[in-house]
Amino acid sequence: MGQLHPVLSNTHVIQNALQAWQHPNSDQAKYVEQRVIKQLLQALIFEDIIHSEYDGKNFIIEVQNSQRQTIRYVAAGQRQYSYKLVHLARNQDVFRQDENGHYQIATLNLVIDEILRSITDAAKVEDFIFELKRTFIHDLQSQACFDHYALPAIQYP
Repeated sequence: MGQLHPVLSNTHVIQNALQAWQHPNSDQAKYVEQRVIKQLLQALIFEDIIHSEYDGKNFIIEVQNSQRQTIRYVAAGQRQYSYKLVHLARNQDVFRQDENGHYQIATLNLVIDEILRSITDAAKVEDFIFELKRTFIHDLQSQACFDHYALPAIQYP
């Protein structure tokens, strides 16, 4: 029997997939994290699970952190008025503004702690958080594999 093309070696795929979330490329990790945050916020805003203000350009979500300080999350986007769909801008990060007015790029862990955990009567919130983190890890792995294997396996020589 012939040997598999080195690109299709299972050990190579496993090492890259594990490395993707254990030692992620920082640009890739930021991109994936922002995408997961945006998908989460879009769903929460659209379903009216969280309150947000829309100023015609940005969605603003105001919450309190564990120290009872007011925190604002600002996400550029649009609301489609025909179906009230929410689309957050792909090319702009979601920002977190602290009580002192300082902005930083939002992180998934802070969004979970400050927004998701503030939702009252949320059923199975811990299961949902687990799934969000799994989505983040799997997306990182898939990005790493995609960088090495842009074509379906059948198309490799």
